[in-house]
Amino acid sequence: MTENFLKAYNEVMSSEGLYSNHPADKGGETWKGVARKFYPNWEGWKIIDEVKKTETNLNKVLSANEKLEILVKEFYYKNYFTDIKLDKLNEVDIVVELFDIAVNMGPKTAIDFLQRSLNLLNNSQKLYKDIVVDGDFGNTSYNTYKVYMASRNVKNNAKILIKALNGFQFNRYVKICEMNPTQEIFFYGWLNRV
Repeated sequence: MTENFLKAYNEVMSSEGLYSNHPADKGGETWKGVARKFYPNWEGWKIIDEVKKTETNLNKVLSANEKLEILVKEFYYKNYFTDIKLDKLNEVDIVVELFDIAVNMGPKTAIDFLQRSLNLLNNSQKLYKDIVVDGDFGNTSYNTYKVYMASRNVKNNAKILIKALNGFQFNRYVKICEMNPTQEIFFYGWLNRV
């Protein structure tokens, strides 16, 4: 696991919380953001189910379980970090932002937001041509990202790209709540991620 992954993991997990089984959460039962509804075969559920049989303070006991922590890290590294090729990026702040979006909204959504942001930041296609928004971080998207990062002031480019990503993230939260007011219960916490 890379240093950028560990930094992103530690930051994002501070927003994810621990064990949850909120009735309004579309993922249902979750541990550190891994939703049983979407990943029912994840190995960590065996450990969690065993602990649930005997313990009342789940978060304390599960947090101390080293094997469970390893399974969570491996899950996110494989399914959310390397799967969408965040290991190719050097800019840690952008890596953290994209990883956070991927964990909260799905990997394809994170790359979709990145592609849409890059298209908006190309100065009416003077810096580079628009790319297809397909949620796949392939060679074209990666090369476009590199051109964007090298196009002006790299440090400022990263900040501006993160602002664009945050804008898409915020708009998505608003749409979710407007379409289904039961999700407003999560809005305050979601804003901590923007």
